[in-house]
Amino acid sequence: MEQITKLLNPSTPLGGAETPWIILISLLIAGILSWLVAHLYMKTHQQQTYSQSFVQTLMLLSVTVAAVMAIIGNNLARAFGLVGAVAIIRFRTRVKDPRDMAFLFLTIAIGMACGLRLYIIATVTTLFMLVLVGLLWKVDFGNPTKGIKKSKDSYAWNESEEN
Repeated sequence: MEQITKLLNPSTPLGGAETPWIILISLLIAGILSWLVAHLYMKTHQQQTYSQSFVQTLMLLSVTVAAVMAIIGNNLARAFGLVGAVAIIRFRTRVKDPRDMAFLFLTIAIGMACGLRLYIIATVTTLFMLVLVGLLWKVDFGNPTKGIKKSKDSYAWNESEEN
């Protein structure tokens, strides 16, 4: 048990004595947490279908960011090198739904936390967001048709927009 605690303890300086086990644990935790996020995304998606490649991207992005954070460690030169490399790549994919962007940011945050071996932060953030997204979906928060109906096409909170 003590060995597991040592592996999960982020007291070892980043960029220091990274063992394959520490890196593997970081990647596994990032993968497991992003798998949970991807499943919630599929369950709560609003349209009829969702993109399989987007769901896979949620998982791949988290694990990739964890690996990148482990590579960078606390080395400023590596960080600037990464910024330069990313600037060369042009991302042309449009994200149509702002909610999809929130899921992407969540998986990036999970990957960053796992790559920095901040597993508790990654886990608590993931669990909190799973509950929050689940609640928003369950109560159908933000649905404009859930208002107090005044007439055929008018709802109580839309009245000021019509005048």
